[in-house]
Amino acid sequence: MKFSVITVCLNSEETIEKAIKSVINQQGIETEYIIIDGGSNDNTVGIIRKYAHMLAYWHSEPDGGIYDAMNKGISVATGDIISFLNSNDWYAEGALASVSQKMTEGDFDLVCGRVAHIQNGVVVGTSFKPQDERELYYRMFYEHPGIFSKKSVFTQFGGFDLQYKICADYDWLLRVYNAGVHIAYLDALLTYFSLGGASSGLQAAEEKKEICLKHLPDIFYEKYHDRIIETYNRAMLWHKYQNALADIQSNRMLREQIKAELFALDRCTLFGTGFIARACCKLFEMIGIEILRVCDNDEKKQGGKFLEFIVESPKCIQPEERIVIGSTLYAKNIRNQLESLNIPKILDFTDIMQRVISRVEEIKKGTTSGRRWTAMYDKGYCAGVYDLFHIGHVNLFRRAKEQCRYLVVGVLTDELVMHFKKNMPYVPFEERLQMVAACRYVDEAVPVTFETIGKIDAWDRYHYDAFFSGDDYEGNPVWMEEKRLLNERGSDIVFFPYTQTTSSTKIKQAITAQLEQSGNTQ
Repeated sequence: MKFSVITVCLNSEETIEKAIKSVINQQGIETEYIIIDGGSNDNTVGIIRKYAHMLAYWHSEPDGGIYDAMNKGISVATGDIISFLNSNDWYAEGALASVSQKMTEGDFDLVCGRVAHIQNGVVVGTSFKPQDERELYYRMFYEHPGIFSKKSVFTQFGGFDLQYKICADYDWLLRVYNAGVHIAYLDALLTYFSLGGASSGLQAAEEKKEICLKHLPDIFYEKYHDRIIETYNRAMLWHKYQNALADIQSNRMLREQIKAELFALDRCTLFGTGFIARACCKLFEMIGIEILRVCDNDEKKQGGKFLEFIVESPKCIQPEERIVIGSTLYAKNIRNQLESLNIPKILDFTDIMQRVISRVEEIKKGTTSGRRWTAMYDKGYCAGVYDLFHIGHVNLFRRAKEQCRYLVVGVLTDELVMHFKKNMPYVPFEERLQMVAACRYVDEAVPVTFETIGKIDAWDRYHYDAFFSGDDYEGNPVWMEEKRLLNERGSDIVFFPYTQTTSSTKIKQAITAQLEQSGNTQ
């Protein structure tokens, strides 16, 4: 039995070597290892070349995303069994041998094993086998780093559907599950899986909800439909909360504005102990609202701990207390319960968070419905070539200035432009610098050199609170990692929509076309 292990990667120099070693160190199993790199610009390819003699196939070129790369790997795989190992994951010792043995025990199409969840280098949990496999219709408990499939399954049912950018593996699994493939569960730890990727975000929850409803058989519609809606609506709500809370936590001025604009509240009693209540505690801690105590109707929770609080019975609530309901499922019932106790001062945290989310979005977009906010950030920074200065540049500076008190704009030197773009700009550096400095929205124009081209290097020099950019880089893995590093420094990256009608590239193309038409290409 031959295994084809496929790893897809992009700018994975910090983790890929561990993944590679975990594959090539599997003992007693015939294995072909395939690596599909998406055109990394760090040292990933250098590390791959180090082990090239131990690989069956590898290449490095831009692709259409992780599932496009995985499909490419499938197309060159020759093994009996196909598995996928992320570039920041690794196999447990003897994992492939355990799967091979399980495959020989019966006529199985897929073997799925336990996956350890890794966060910050520490195991924080593991996957599990549910009592009812039909739970697949509302959650993916078989995670793809722990799935080993016969190649014949891919031959018969095809690869991953590229319309899904994050959860195509879940779509594939439900597709083959509905077709009746034989799945065996192996109660053994096979893979260490690093958390925190795109699969845990808001878009993932939206995709999973769509996939669940798409594949839900009519026979299970009544049993699972409402559960699917509830599960993923709660997940999407949680991600929205987390995103808003991250924005608030990273910026002191925003915290002060949220408190001043939205809350006439200094202290309260929190009713609930679920994820909504946790978000409430986090927000209130950030903006300085004191939670006096926590209550819950669940008698099993009463007397136990919720965060640093001892959970109390609602019977302890006094009429003069301000109550914040930290629940979605039971909010209506809790409100009715409190009103029956003649407690008039009731707030619903879901309503509070909706107002907070709306306000955060308004501020980030620079639209505040006629209400003028003070600047969200103290110092902002953006950088670019700004060749053939045009309205798109002005719009970027205007939007950035709406977000910050003091805007610093970095202008790339001619040497830097030549290095990265292999062409000199039309307008010399000194003139570009003066034009940017003359813009009414720019407080300071500075040169960008090889020493300050990196966002972190620029932060070390200017200590900006936000880096502003066009939205064509939003979601780029390299930029998302830089965003994480900036967040650790109390800064952030804010994306704005580009002005679609005008760009330096379009202007240059128009100039070139006009010159060619006139017979002068100089």
